[in-house]
Amino acid sequence: MADVTSIGGSSRENPLSRKLTKILDTRLETDKDLLDSLNELSNFFTENNLRTRRNLRGDIEKRSLDINKEFLESFRDIKDSLELLYSETKMMNQTCVQMRDRLITSKTSVQDLISATNELKVERERIDVHKALSDGFCRTFFLTAEEKKLLSNARDSGGISSEFFDALDRAKDVHRNSQVLLQTGQQKAALEIRENMALFQESGLEKLYRWAQQQCRMRVGLNSPTEMSPLLVKGMAYLQDRPALFRYIIEEYCTYQRNEMVRGFIDAMTREDEGRKPIEMQAHDPPRYVGDMLAWVHQTVPSEIEALDQLLSKCKEGVGGASETLKELKLKSMGQITEGLCRPLRTRVEQVVLSEPGAVQLSMLDSTVTFYVGTLRQVLPEKGALMAALSDLALLTHKTFLSALSTQAVTLAEKLKTGVVDETENIVGYLAPLPIVHTVAALLKDVLQAQSMLEIEQREVPLILNAVLDPFLTVLQESVVGMTTAESAAYMINCLYLLHSTLSLYNFTNEKVGKLKSMMDANVDALTNEQASFLVQRLGLGQIYVVLQQRASGVSHGNVPLSQLPGMDPLAIQTFNTCKIILHRSNLFLFCLQAKFNAYLAHVDSLTLTQVSAVLSATARNAIRQKCSQVLLLIYKQLHKEVNDPANGYDPTKMLTSSPEQIETLIQRMEFDCALLDARLESCNFLLNKIAGQQWTSVGGIVKLRGVLSAERKYLEKVKRDPNAICNPVQALTSSNLDHFGGLVDSVEALLAVGRRCQSVMKKFRREEPNSCLDVDVVADEGSTWIKVVARNPMGTFSVFRDASETGYRTIVGVGELWLEMASRNPLRFRPPQVVFHFIKGVNKKVADALDSIGVRVSGIIFPSTGDFDVDPAKLRHVDNLPPEPEKVEFNRLNLDVTTLIAYVSALSNNEIGCDAQGRRIRFENPTLKQQLQWEMESRVKNRLDEIFEGKQLLCCKTAYMDFKSIVTTVGGPNEKRWAEELETKLIVVPDIVESNLSSKVRTFSSGKIRSRSLVIFGTGDEMKIPTVTGNVAFLRSVHDLHLNLVTITHQTRALSEMKEIQVDEKAGSFGNV
Repeated sequence: MADVTSIGGSSRENPLSRKLTKILDTRLETDKDLLDSLNELSNFFTENNLRTRRNLRGDIEKRSLDINKEFLESFRDIKDSLELLYSETKMMNQTCVQMRDRLITSKTSVQDLISATNELKVERERIDVHKALSDGFCRTFFLTAEEKKLLSNARDSGGISSEFFDALDRAKDVHRNSQVLLQTGQQKAALEIRENMALFQESGLEKLYRWAQQQCRMRVGLNSPTEMSPLLVKGMAYLQDRPALFRYIIEEYCTYQRNEMVRGFIDAMTREDEGRKPIEMQAHDPPRYVGDMLAWVHQTVPSEIEALDQLLSKCKEGVGGASETLKELKLKSMGQITEGLCRPLRTRVEQVVLSEPGAVQLSMLDSTVTFYVGTLRQVLPEKGALMAALSDLALLTHKTFLSALSTQAVTLAEKLKTGVVDETENIVGYLAPLPIVHTVAALLKDVLQAQSMLEIEQREVPLILNAVLDPFLTVLQESVVGMTTAESAAYMINCLYLLHSTLSLYNFTNEKVGKLKSMMDANVDALTNEQASFLVQRLGLGQIYVVLQQRASGVSHGNVPLSQLPGMDPLAIQTFNTCKIILHRSNLFLFCLQAKFNAYLAHVDSLTLTQVSAVLSATARNAIRQKCSQVLLLIYKQLHKEVNDPANGYDPTKMLTSSPEQIETLIQRMEFDCALLDARLESCNFLLNKIAGQQWTSVGGIVKLRGVLSAERKYLEKVKRDPNAICNPVQALTSSNLDHFGGLVDSVEALLAVGRRCQSVMKKFRREEPNSCLDVDVVADEGSTWIKVVARNPMGTFSVFRDASETGYRTIVGVGELWLEMASRNPLRFRPPQVVFHFIKGVNKKVADALDSIGVRVSGIIFPSTGDFDVDPAKLRHVDNLPPEPEKVEFNRLNLDVTTLIAYVSALSNNEIGCDAQGRRIRFENPTLKQQLQWEMESRVKNRLDEIFEGKQLLCCKTAYMDFKSIVTTVGGPNEKRWAEELETKLIVVPDIVESNLSSKVRTFSSGKIRSRSLVIFGTGDEMKIPTVTGNVAFLRSVHDLHLNLVTITHQTRALSEMKEIQVDEKAGSFGNV
């Protein structure tokens, strides 16, 4: 153990052992300095051998020495730099010392400079103030060089602009401001300035005057722009400061415009302009000829007034010391402008009037001239030459018209006076008004129709009527001298009735109408006396009537009973007892009183005078019939009284058992039937005359309505001629449809009166049931309004409505539901038409409310819901007969047909007319293309389609798109293909809708062949509820024949024509293919 310890201890004391231990304990990977040293050593210790290891220390020391040398060299450079820096710093210090010395020296001199600068600054401020005052004075009292240039050179009329007026205003302001100098004692300067400004103003106004002259000449002409030059309008306001120049301009303007107006009038008379024929070509028609001339004047004068108003719009009243107002100036100027028309207009109108074209045409001329005189008097001066000429022409026309009217009336009266009546003519024809009477009535109608255009004074009406009627009525009364009393009375009634009917159409002939009515009444009384006397004689009541009249007048027959007087015995009374006379329609009938009127004895036509039957007026015939009935009734009353008087010796139980009251009731009932027949006939004739008017020509179904009314009139006339030919004539009168047709006509006229369109009357709409249609009375507003006219008694309508559950009858509400169903099946612009029930005799409120609840509009009188129809009319509620006009439907999407797509890209539509894409002239050999080229010359289809497409989304179904592509690819030209590609960028292709409502209806109603492609295209648009733009009118015609409605926009067709163009060789006159 001791040995071991000894060894261990010696080992710790051994230096080599310690170094080894230290080296072994060293962690090379963590000793950064050692690693850096080894890395540096590797740079120059490249070979590891004995020699290099021995020399390693020396190499390291040598390398350390080299490093120190390099370090020393680097410090030497730094030392040199520091020495250089020191020398420069020392030099800078010396310079700063010098600068300090110089600053101290200059400080004293700068103080003197500052003092001088302050003094100059004060002087400069004083000069600036003087300069500002001078500039302000110059600006206030002098013009700039540019302004002087604008106002100078009076001979130069060019260069007028807004800057010119600014310069003129400036000169005016300077002239006005110079007054201040006079007040401040600067008289000389003020006078010089005022004189200079006055010269500039005069020069500027003269320049403005010359320029205005040129402008008036440039603007002159009826075809000149309606807008006046704003500078000219402004210039006229400035020229007011010089009244002489202002007046000269106005006079020259009027002179130029007068010449142009005369030239324009002559051109309108002799030249064709924009399709308007020359007025001289209407010389064969005097009213139109004169009317066109005056219409041209009436059209031209307002434009001239508007131009003159614009010219003087900025002028002010009282400027420049003018003695007349602007209104007076305008009227005077218009008088000068229109003065040139006096001679050509007067010459032509006088030539027409003095040629005496006839009373009717002179009446039209008179009303035309009077109308335009009254119209132009509001805008032209009363003392002007044109107004004086027109007034003279109006007076001449009126006098010539009255003279011609009197002459023609006297001529007609002379013809009537010298006329020869054919005695062999039928008495009815003989008592009818002669053709000369119809001529007079037509003359009055034409004259009054022409005069009705004007609000003529009442004093003019008697002049016209007296000129015609007075001589004619005198001769008419003389012409019946040779006739019997009955014939003369009937003839006079017919003639007076014709004249009365003509005059009663005008509300300003009341006085003369009243006179004619009095004359008719007098003749009616005379004819009544003849008819009554005839009845008394034919019925054998002459002696009875004489005795009764004697008894009524107090003549005594002593104590002899009435039954013992001649002609008054019971046998004679019994003869009267066997017959009772009643008036039935237009004939008299005898019915046997015995056996309670069961035996029909005879039909006695001879009881009515032939003269009474020949009376044209139903009112007059009814009056005669009623008065004769009253005579017979009076005789019966008196005789019944005497028979029931015991003193007269009659047995009342055997004769005249009917009371007078019973006879009177029976007569009244028969008279009512007769009056109702006449009223029905007059109503039928009135409706036929009404629908013959010009405004009815555009209404569809009018021929059918006219035929129905004509058949109704024929039937009523048959009833009137022979009541026995009808099984139940009374029922024939009460069941007439004239009330319904009257309500239909009134509804159409109410729509037309407010400018709404009526498409058709009595139009049929096919229902889905076989051979079943719905008749719509009135179709209006382009088909968006259906009107049903209900003429049924309101009490009957209400009774059926109230008892519907018990009776099972279809009520008016059920009819309304049927109409609504049909309206939903026939939409217009994808909306069902509104259904309106017009009750011309009124309707109960409950019925009206029930109809309103299902969507049917009601018009007419509304009776209370209590069912009481006997109500004060003032307390009834009236619903407007006119249904509201439906709102128009606007679409923002369109469905395009193949024809539309082709027309849009066709060379005919896109190129200039008659030219190809390069502008060369072309022609076509194909007749269809020739026709389409002619159509294109009349109307450019591309322009119409662009208007239709504007702002819309363009759609087309896949079938239309594919067919269009195929057609363009096959027959389209290069440009047409390019236009088709451009159009395709605007299209939205939608899927086809094959099974549509349209296709199902066509299959239901059509037995012919309709192309499936068209059904797909139009059916797609119909299902999408958008209009289809098309040129396929053949398909539309086929659909229309099936009573189907499609929403379409049509246009003319165009074919693809580019490949069929033939170029025209203008030089050689030959043709070659393009």
